[in-house]
Amino acid sequence: MRLMERKRKDICIIVNQSRAAGRGLLRGIFRFAETRPEWRTHLYEPDEHGFGETTNALQDGTTDGIITSELENPDFAAKLEGSSVPLVVVGTRQLCLHRRAANLGVVNFDEEKIGSFAAQQLLYMGQFKSFGYVGCTDAKRAYLSRLRYHGFAKELRRHGLACAKYREGTGLPAWLLRLPKPAAIVGCVDDRAADILGVCDRMNIAVPGSISVLGIDNSATICQSAHPTLSSIATDFTEEGFAAAAELDRIMSCRSGVCGRRNYTSRTDCSLVRRDSTRVISSGLQLVNRAIDYIQRTCDSALTIEMVARHLRVSSRLLHLRFREFSDKSLHELIVAGRIENLKLKLVASRQNIADVTAACGFTNPTHIKTLFKKRTGCTLSAWRRQHETKHTP
Repeated sequence: MRLMERKRKDICIIVNQSRAAGRGLLRGIFRFAETRPEWRTHLYEPDEHGFGETTNALQDGTTDGIITSELENPDFAAKLEGSSVPLVVVGTRQLCLHRRAANLGVVNFDEEKIGSFAAQQLLYMGQFKSFGYVGCTDAKRAYLSRLRYHGFAKELRRHGLACAKYREGTGLPAWLLRLPKPAAIVGCVDDRAADILGVCDRMNIAVPGSISVLGIDNSATICQSAHPTLSSIATDFTEEGFAAAAELDRIMSCRSGVCGRRNYTSRTDCSLVRRDSTRVISSGLQLVNRAIDYIQRTCDSALTIEMVARHLRVSSRLLHLRFREFSDKSLHELIVAGRIENLKLKLVASRQNIADVTAACGFTNPTHIKTLFKKRTGCTLSAWRRQHETKHTP
């Protein structure tokens, strides 16, 4: 009864202020709170202190409402599920509190719209030969990832294009190599997109020449520390925060004291923050990247510089010129490197003697390949076979 008589309303807010999303949510919440002078906001971090203070407020009846984007703590989530205090959970990342049916609002982004916007931006950038999506499978982000993928793939289908979706555990490097180049790939969140950049760097896949990579959420720390820097879709978290506060106000104002559970999708405004991972590159560098991709995918004993030039429909002379301009390796060096990678695989997979295997891979001078292989790998041909064939023995 005492709570009903007082005009002041105490609101507990738990968000991660260290991330751009959390700071945006707070801006929106406080913007709405300015229209409610009776609100007294109490801001906590999602840690033991924050969860403990909010739990105490629940138990002693000193809180009128809660807004949170963090339900990682199972004890805290259980307390909220068993409480009738008005509560708003922000973000589709949080899929719990299933048993709570009253005085609960769930405010989400339009995640499918975000995925669709990402596809639109890539379509504006140029003529890609393929499009891919790398999602998240962890419990916290799997649902969000599926929604963003649906929006992304649906927008591509609208333009008559297909989307290749990476299946976790099947080998990201091999999947990236199989995509027709130039390719455009979206990571469901920025850190997943940064993982793609890391694999590309290790595999010597040119970004953005062979693959353009786009993240979502525009986390400045992740995007600016990536190499190359990561382009990302920025979403207006301020709108979501404002919608969350408005939803809490609606629940607290319910005359019966009990409001049903409601899921609400906030208006989602998106923008592209362009960085190096999607920058437009010169036609000369594009030619070099296409040549590198072709060599990596098709290198065998018969491959020659003339064959690469013919595939790309340019002269051998132009190809040599562009490599001198844009690459620190020559065409010949790349073809030899490709043959050595092919040789490594065949040494393990084939039971032929080593001389026959090296000849089949285009190395006709036994002395030269022995020296070259040891220089590249640090061991002899026979030592390589012994070290690796046990891993492939049934």
